[in-house]
Amino acid sequence: MFVMSTGVISAIAHADYTPIVTVENKTVHRGQTFTIDVDLTNNEGLISLYLTLNYDSSVMKLVNVEQGNALSSLTFTNTNTQTELGYGVLPFNMLWDGRKSDNSNGNIIRLTFESFSTAEIGTYPITLTYDATNTNSEYGKPIAINIVNGSVTIIKGEFEAIYYDWNDKELYRKDYNADDVPLYVGNLPSRETDECYSYEFIGWKGIVSEDINVIKYQADYKLTPIIYQAFYYVDGVNEESFDGIVTTDDYYKALEIPYGTFLENAYPLKSRYVFSGWFKDDKCTIPFTENLMPAENISLYGYFVYDIRTTSIPKIQMSMTENDDNTVTVNANMVLNTGFNGMVLTLSYDRSALEFIGFEKKETFSSLQFDTTDVETAGYDVDDFKFYYEHSENTYETGLFLALNFRIKDNSSAGVYGVTFTLGNTDATYINGINGIRYTEIEIIGVQIPVGKIYQWERSAEDDADITVTSDKGMPADTTLKVSLVPESKHQIESKSVEEIAGDDMELKAVYNLRLLRVLGNVETEVQPDGALVVEIKLTASQQACKRLALYYVNDNGEMTLYNSERDGDVLKFKTDHLSWWAIVGDKTVAGGKVSDATITLITMPIMLAVATMAYALIIIGKNKKNKGEIDR
Repeated sequence: MFVMSTGVISAIAHADYTPIVTVENKTVHRGQTFTIDVDLTNNEGLISLYLTLNYDSSVMKLVNVEQGNALSSLTFTNTNTQTELGYGVLPFNMLWDGRKSDNSNGNIIRLTFESFSTAEIGTYPITLTYDATNTNSEYGKPIAINIVNGSVTIIKGEFEAIYYDWNDKELYRKDYNADDVPLYVGNLPSRETDECYSYEFIGWKGIVSEDINVIKYQADYKLTPIIYQAFYYVDGVNEESFDGIVTTDDYYKALEIPYGTFLENAYPLKSRYVFSGWFKDDKCTIPFTENLMPAENISLYGYFVYDIRTTSIPKIQMSMTENDDNTVTVNANMVLNTGFNGMVLTLSYDRSALEFIGFEKKETFSSLQFDTTDVETAGYDVDDFKFYYEHSENTYETGLFLALNFRIKDNSSAGVYGVTFTLGNTDATYINGINGIRYTEIEIIGVQIPVGKIYQWERSAEDDADITVTSDKGMPADTTLKVSLVPESKHQIESKSVEEIAGDDMELKAVYNLRLLRVLGNVETEVQPDGALVVEIKLTASQQACKRLALYYVNDNGEMTLYNSERDGDVLKFKTDHLSWWAIVGDKTVAGGKVSDATITLITMPIMLAVATMAYALIIIGKNKKNKGEIDR
């Protein structure tokens, strides 16, 4: 890509030849519309040419630019016609640019000017300069250009003026003296409305005259497009393929569209379905490919096909790392990848406490094309910040692919605040070897970031047990922590089973079951946390009375294993990366110097699972339905 520049830089020759650009000289009558040819000779191969045009805009104006036959293999652009002033902007820049050199000679451009009827008599230069940094015989090698500039000599004298209608029909002609100003006499022309436009006469425009003593004008009309209707019909859902006729009573939309207007023909959307596209016939066999609205009403037809993968889909899981400077990093991992070739992830987070301050792209998916929402002006903390991944083939990589950085806002309320990605129905695609590109769902497990204070989980209704669970990486989003305290009446194993493990002077005090569950649809799935959890169990009065107290891990077979724990006043605290069954064992209860008659048993795992649902207490992240309040971190 070449950098545009209007300055003239002295060129350094890097070739044995010097191309020559010649501007035509011309003599015209005052008020005449005329052309100036710009020719190229001695060209042995240019890959780019940048010219800047200058002329006296007080006596003439540029009204048209037409590319010539030379340098036709290069792309021609100009920098001025994008403005409302069009060709009238000075200086006027022209660029020829390509990937391969072009050694053609001849006309490179034809410039059309209209001289003013009030122009002063005289000779006026029409000059070209070139930008040496953008004029090359090959990439990176500037080449000198010789420019032979031209001029226009404006004269006056007796002349003839001829007026034409839009179809070149002559309307009026008259001879004038040298100092006369031509004036049309008669009824103003008009043009009948046709199937494309209605027309309004707005004045006269000069047209090119090769006769120096003849000035020509043509009627100029404002065009207003005729409005037509486009009728859109969409059939009901067909999950395999379309083999029927789109009926006009299934779905209907009519739009009023001006003739010649670009037809976007936006596709209707339906969750988990892809649209077939628009067709000219109701059997959907002839695709509608036109880009512009024709001069007639049209009817277009289409249908939906079910086309999104919902099973065996990729899975993204997010986790949190707390930094020392009041910031947190959320890591996005692809933990399961069944294949995708395109993905648009929209970042979603709780803005009441979190500010998105940047990200780091990791090695996973490094082979995919990557882009993000533009942040140059708005910064990262913008609505719907997006990450784009794309490739021509499926990728099956797993691992860390993004690290997202957040600042915890000052004076944020205590609580937990979610971070996740959202995904639209058409935001992720994969390549099906048989049917091409298809859509896919992606399971996204966000993360909850604790701020300010630790929230207790809801405790069991059957007991005064208070249990607090926190995570050093944030609790996975869309999950529920369930705590079950098994009533003593449900214990089925005699206390000697505990005595064999902990000693005959110890007994079972309580059994808890901690599970982290995710519900997708009607399916409940048990998941394990990402990272270490800290579990704090508030001891009951009888448990606090024990001089000895121990925590045991209970496996799936009901076997008990002593587990490291710490007693801090009325709280028993331990760390774990696995939620399961846990038992508290303490000193035997003694009444009157004797062991209590109460039968204390440890339930086996099958029985524990059977009674668990009777004692579950739903624990929802960030909520405190029955807790006694918050515990400061």
